[in-house]
Amino acid sequence: MRRQKELRSKFKFIMIVSEGGKTEPYYFDQLRKYLGIKKEQVFIPNKYGGSDPKTLVDKAEEEFKIQLNKYQPGYDRVFVIFDRDTHSTFDAAKNKINVLNKQHKDKFKVIISVPCFELWLVLHFKYSSKPYQTIPTAKSACDCVIDDLKKDIKNYEKGNQDTFENTKLLFCDAIRNAEKLEEDRKSAGTDNPSTNVHDLVKYLVCELDK
Repeated sequence: MRRQKELRSKFKFIMIVSEGGKTEPYYFDQLRKYLGIKKEQVFIPNKYGGSDPKTLVDKAEEEFKIQLNKYQPGYDRVFVIFDRDTHSTFDAAKNKINVLNKQHKDKFKVIISVPCFELWLVLHFKYSSKPYQTIPTAKSACDCVIDDLKKDIKNYEKGNQDTFENTKLLFCDAIRNAEKLEEDRKSAGTDNPSTNVHDLVKYLVCELDK
């Protein structure tokens, strides 16, 4: 308890809640270690894997309130990561984030990938604005992204613990490619494909004291 209070007086604290129960928690915990950020500064609960976006936002709110009751002023920022995919609660989750930000001074940030998180990994190796669509009775849009990713990480599977190790030297390239894609998607008037994972990565690189 004393260590927590001492750290809170010196450092920023954030929470990262993700739809993926393994892929995203492994990736961001290993990025944290790579950047030399203290474990206590970045809380990454992995117990909500498989939750739909609205449920995920609800759980993030619960965790936020628990921390707020323990230590004022609570988390400096809460990142909620989920995919567009085919989720029926996607819009409800975004609306709930807007409500929470009005209540908590914009501390909540939604991190969305269309169609899925693996697009961020693809962008480590190349720039692409190719849209992804579900192939009926064959593959989901995310499966198609994973097929592209396997051209560069041949043994990739969701939940692999070595994903960050396979991409760590290229995350600056991924940031540039994601930013370019973001601008291109605005011009094209579509979000397929897109990701703002780079916003979270840049926050970890630039905003958290090491």
